[in-house]
Amino acid sequence: MGVWKILFSIGLGMAFLLAAVAFTGTGMLEVLVALNAAIGMGIIALLAVIIEKISKPK
Repeated sequence: MGVWKILFSIGLGMAFLLAAVAFTGTGMLEVLVALNAAIGMGIIALLAVIIEKISKPK
């Protein structure tokens, strides 16, 4: 379950990145902002997975 969250977040981040490039005509600032958002989503997904693993009884 956790792996799918990470893959989904990465895919979503990439979609935002591609959308930003398409709409701005490859504006560098917008690409950096979109990339930052994608990385942030990946980190949030990773934290969610870690919390999920910790909270599960062994």
